[in-house]
Amino acid sequence: MTYDETLKIFAVLKANYSNFFKDITRQDAEAQVRLWCEMFEDDTYTAVGAAVKAYIATDTSGYPPNVGKIKSCLLKFMQAEEELTEIEATNRILKAVERGIYNSVEEFEKFPETLKRLVGSATRLREWALMDSDELNSVVASNLMRSYRAIKESGRQTAVLPASIRNVISRIADSKRLDNNSLPEAPPN
Repeated sequence: MTYDETLKIFAVLKANYSNFFKDITRQDAEAQVRLWCEMFEDDTYTAVGAAVKAYIATDTSGYPPNVGKIKSCLLKFMQAEEELTEIEATNRILKAVERGIYNSVEEFEKFPETLKRLVGSATRLREWALMDSDELNSVVASNLMRSYRAIKESGRQTAVLPASIRNVISRIADSKRLDNNSLPEAPPN
């Protein structure tokens, strides 16, 4: 979203929340617009405008939204595709495990990226296929549900960040991985 488009968004917010904006200084208004412009740099004016109007339509607090509230609305729009629940995801994995002894690679490749990340590898599917079914349906299934929740939440939090911030986080994570990989080995006892 451009600076001029961000100004248009603020015009809508000011029209709806006039009491909040009546005493704001020009300097504070410009700082808010710059922040929103930066935080929504990867989002279209149309999408942000729709999210702002959706927020306004359901707001009962009387306070204008912050960046996070609009990012949350955008995330809901982006997730319009049907997402698996944790139970559906777990059941889909357990169904693949049923065929996992001889077809683990084929079953693993059918998974969407989120489930591939959750399972880890076709080898793990095969290992689960060889497990006692009681343990698989209780311990493994419970862990899958918990892990799926965590992966989805992490994905949601990352999805709303501007690309510039995601890149910084990625560089930090990469440098940490390099640092951890270059640690000297412990001396033998």
